Amino acid sequence: MLNPGDYAYDKKNNERVQIISVSEAWGFVSYKVYNPVNHAVYKLFVDALSAISEGSPNEGYLRYVAMLLKIKNETSGGGLSKLSNGIIPLPHQRYVLGRAISNNNIRYILADEVGLGKTIEAGLIIKELKARGLVRRILVVCPTKVQPQVYKTTAFM
Repeated sequence: MLNPGDYAYDKKNNERVQIISVSEAWGFVSYKVYNPVNHAVYKLFVDALSAISEGSPNEGYLRYVAMLLKIKNETSGGGLSKLSNGIIPLPHQRYVLGRAISNNNIRYILADEVGLGKTIEAGLIIKELKARGLVRRILVVCPTKVQPQVYKTTAFM
């Protein structure tokens, strides 16, 4: 039998609830429960609840939420992937990266003035999209003279 203050699993709503009170009448036991997800208070019979024990599905749920919070914390700063060793992007290159990953469109054309670091911008964007699992294939169109530079920049991924 569950006691007030204990946590149980609501089989009907597939959620964790806390027991507020226990009622017993004519051999039937019912529980008044509090659902912290939607802040609802309602009654359930014994067969609609299951006791939570050590190693229950809630442990996996807590790990899942912790991982989501970690990802949310990392992406709130802009990027999920770490910058490569030896490459320190300039502010305008970070701006391009932030703008490129801010929407769901994953097709880009980088067209700046000569010498502003389009290759570094492309490498940063490619690395970020790969870290998020949003791309499988990438097509880089560039002049022949730039190919060794593109290979060197994208090799750190």
